[in-house]
Amino acid sequence: MQRSYRYKPRMNLRARTLSHNAAHIRGAAFQIPLAVKGLALLFIISLVIRGFSALGADTASNAYFTGLVANENALDSILNSELGSVGQTQQDVSIASMILDPSILAGKDQTVSSGGAASAAPSAAAEGGNESSKADTDTGLYYENWDSANSNTGSKPNIITKPASTTSADYVAVDNKTEYSIDTAALLKSPLKIAFSGSSPVVLIIHTHSSEAYMPDGTDQYYPSDPYRTQDKSHSIIRVGDELATALSQKGIPVIHDRGVYDYPSYQGAYNRSYAAIQAYLKKYPSIKIVIDLHRDAIEAADGSVYKTIAQIGSSTCSQVLLVMGTNSSGLNHPKWKENFKLALHIQSQMNKLYPSLAKPIELSQYRYNQQATTGSMIVEIGCTGNTLQESLTAARYFADAFAKAVLKLNK
Repeated sequence: MQRSYRYKPRMNLRARTLSHNAAHIRGAAFQIPLAVKGLALLFIISLVIRGFSALGADTASNAYFTGLVANENALDSILNSELGSVGQTQQDVSIASMILDPSILAGKDQTVSSGGAASAAPSAAAEGGNESSKADTDTGLYYENWDSANSNTGSKPNIITKPASTTSADYVAVDNKTEYSIDTAALLKSPLKIAFSGSSPVVLIIHTHSSEAYMPDGTDQYYPSDPYRTQDKSHSIIRVGDELATALSQKGIPVIHDRGVYDYPSYQGAYNRSYAAIQAYLKKYPSIKIVIDLHRDAIEAADGSVYKTIAQIGSSTCSQVLLVMGTNSSGLNHPKWKENFKLALHIQSQMNKLYPSLAKPIELSQYRYNQQATTGSMIVEIGCTGNTLQESLTAARYFADAFAKAVLKLNK
């Protein structure tokens, strides 16, 4: 086939050289590295998501931007911030919440990443800095050992039922894991430095490990995100938090319940994220005196069996309740840990008087678990992996009764 060619005038060498150099200069001037372009795009997308999906409430941008600054890997910070706020409900977001408040950066011993939003009851602790890695991997408290290949098989592990021993009304038991010598009788006689009044929020309920769940049973079934964990808030520890918040509100204690998710998709760093949220709540509501970090306990045997610890209260069978109290034994700053511990002693004393066998011995830990935030901070573990959701909801109501009597008595 004969091909026709279109004549094109040739450019002289000097003109071609100048044109090539000019194009090269223009390209060099405006060339942006691909990584920077990608980072900028993710940043813009994340802001749009924040603004229109109403994630994070009033303090979303505080924790978000602070985490971006604090994290050496900015890309990871963006992704964790956006994905870590999955499933939050009942948020109250304004455009003003997208403005950075630099005052949250004032703390030097915590790493801020991403925060959560509150839903106020009755309508429905992070280790700062280096200690978070120890808290997050404390397998003595939190269940992590699992073959992921078996997570969705539906096979039910062997359950070992462990009935609680009845405790006397004047007995307070402590499982001391520190080097400190504790005189519980003297501490119970010492006055607590906690006072509150009015209708402003007094108690904050938060869940550092928000995805913790119980043994599926009856109609209480859920799709696991990990073994004994779910993003279904109607079946996770957040549901127990709803029950506790409602019960405390009915007894005249104003409560804020944070239903945000801090342990998914990344379990590591959950305490840092919840600490950022706690600090934001304390700033917004100075009336908060007590922070309850509500968890589900986990006890596993060497053969993979899980424990179900139960209390018998009248004709009712329910989960047991464990208080975990931190200290400064690890070397991190927590100067007022004894005030927290005293409050736990008073609450345990009330549980023993009202509902013998409900309370496990208080665990006194060498770690802080975010309890440096207030002089009324505590971890409350309701039930184990072997317990059912219904057993734990019942325990939450009993605990709320004892908690309310102890706290209201101290403020008369």
